Amino acid sequence: MNLEIYYHCIYLRHGHSHHNVEEIYNSNPKHPEYFNSELTQKGKDQVKNSGRALLKLGFNPLTFTKVFVSPLPRTIQTAEVLCELSLIKKNQYIIEDFITELQVGHLESQKITDYTAHLTQADNIDDYESYEDLKKRLSVFVKELKKEKGNLLIISHKCILETLILLKEEKIASLETGGFHISSHLY
Repeated sequence: MNLEIYYHCIYLRHGHSHHNVEEIYNSNPKHPEYFNSELTQKGKDQVKNSGRALLKLGFNPLTFTKVFVSPLPRTIQTAEVLCELSLIKKNQYIIEDFITELQVGHLESQKITDYTAHLTQADNIDDYESYEDLKKRLSVFVKELKKEKGNLLIISHKCILETLILLKEEKIASLETGGFHISSHLY
């Protein structure tokens, strides 16, 4: 008899936060224009809803081998909300620099539309992380993820998670604030 055992990788986007309200980019705590973008009440509620859904699916602190969290405050707060729901334990998550937000250089705290428009221009491309740079950064993390056996939870940002899913799963996904994507793998 062949027993098939699956493990899951759950990609969870942080809840709605103040930079989402203002529609500005917020990526680098060392930049002078950076501000601490915390979860809004809507964001906390989104995370609670996702956490409850994952609990109903049978996930809990004992089912996760590792939990990776971006070092930005909104992702750490997302993890803390999940701790309050007893989905994970505080001592269980690992702050992982590889999954921090896409770096936008001098466009920090500017409107996201301004950043998007700037990406199409050829000037000043050394000032921020390109999509190719992002894929290189995340490829290192993906190699490590592929070695992991067991259920993983990754709490990060839209661009980061969608790129991870593309690199690791070869799938296209779109994650709303507080939303999640589950992939299953055969041991």
